[in-house]
Amino acid sequence: MTKEQTTTTKKDEVLTIEGKGRDKIGEDNKGSLIIRGNVGDVVGVLNEGTITVNGNARHSVGWQNEGTITVNGNVGEGVGDRNKGTLIVNGNAGKGVGVNNKGTLIVNGNAGKGLGDGNEGRIMVEGNAGDNVGWENDGTILVEGKAGDFVGESNEGTILVEGKAGERVGHDNHGTIIVIGTIKELHKKASGTIIAGDVKEDHGIPWIKIT
Repeated sequence: MTKEQTTTTKKDEVLTIEGKGRDKIGEDNKGSLIIRGNVGDVVGVLNEGTITVNGNARHSVGWQNEGTITVNGNVGEGVGDRNKGTLIVNGNAGKGVGVNNKGTLIVNGNAGKGLGDGNEGRIMVEGNAGDNVGWENDGTILVEGKAGDFVGESNEGTILVEGKAGERVGHDNHGTIIVIGTIKELHKKASGTIIAGDVKEDHGIPWIKIT
């Protein structure tokens, strides 16, 4: 068998393989693929079936995924780019999670910078997120921990941060940003609906205090 035939499945097929750090496993997968161990980059490109990784994965997991991908470990950068299906990471994720996501993306850990850039679907992060959460977001983003600077720039959807948020929050926001904790600073050109437990520096921008 060729490498390509042994790392992806057809519809109604079930296959268990060893990851061995290989790239491009599960490309155009349509059945059920179970991977034991760590995998490399670009797992589950154009996946329409079910992929389970029992280990860590590197970058670009689930590019244009339309099925279900579960990684029981940590992942690198660019998870769920153009995802339309369901992608679950039971670990931490790097930068650029959910770029142009239209499906459901769940990270049961921390996520890096650039979470939900152009998101139109639903993203949930159980831990903390880095800077630039929800740039041009049109969907829903939930961060159960804290977020960094530049939350909700050009946001038109809903962003909820249960912890604290950093500086320059809400620039050109046209949607709703909710921070249960304290916002360090609103952007001088913040707009839209901003709801917070407190804001240390609001530059005179109106916001709603949680009581």
